[in-house]
Amino acid sequence: MKPEICLAALLAIPVNISGLLAQSPSQIPTIEIQQDTVIAFYTPAPMSVDPNADSNEALSDFQFYAESVQQPLGKLSIDFKVLYVRSFRLHFNGRNTEFRPKSDTAGYYLIAPGRKPLIEYGVMTDADLLLVAKRYFGLAVKQEKP
Repeated sequence: MKPEICLAALLAIPVNISGLLAQSPSQIPTIEIQQDTVIAFYTPAPMSVDPNADSNEALSDFQFYAESVQQPLGKLSIDFKVLYVRSFRLHFNGRNTEFRPKSDTAGYYLIAPGRKPLIEYGVMTDADLLLVAKRYFGLAVKQEKP
C-alpha cells in the first residue's frame, strides 16, 4: 500500500467512526442555555457517503479553529460547546428545542436567553467566528484602521 493511501485512510477515521454511530433519542445531548452561548457542530456523514479529502480538510479546520476560539470566547463570558452529532437539544426559556443541522457539514449555533438564534453553516476561522459572536451578542467590535 502506498504511504499516501495509508495517510488518507488514517485521516478518514474520525469521519468514518462518527458516521457509524447511530444517535438514539437518549443520546441526543441537551445544552442548558443560561448565558450567551456558541455551539460549534459537525454532523457526521451518512454511512452511505464516502469520506473525501474535502470533508477531511473541513473537519481538520473545524477542530483547529474550534480549539483556537475557545479561550477568546471564554474571556468574553460566552459559553462554547463543540458537538459531533446529528442533532442536539437546547433548553432555554423553560422550553426544549431540538436542532437538526444539515448532514455532513460544520456550523455554529449562537443563542442567548430571550433572543432568536443565529445559525451559520460552513467552517469559520477563529477570527471570523469571534467577530460574528461579538456582533450577535452586542459586544464591542474594534474597527480596523485602513
